Amino acid sequence: GSSRDLDTRANQYCTRFLFNTGMYPEIKKQEKAEVMGLPALALYVEGENPNRVEKAKSKIYLVKKGDRIISFVCHFS
Repeated sequence: GSSRDLDTRANQYCTRFLFNTGMYPEIKKQEKAEVMGLPALALYVEGENPNRVEKAKSKIYLVKKGDRIISFVCHFS
């Protein structure tokens, strides 16, 4: 399973969940946030797909809701 701690989950997100996309993501910035009154973590991620020579920048929110962590991705290339 995945961690229920926001900071630990941020590292897992980049290694476990984004690995299958072919991107090699790197967290450039990480800051505490709040989404709809819930504790959250905002990740600013940059990655590259070497197979397609594409680069991408995303802002990912990891939101703690009860004992679950929900993610929202805002993509901006």
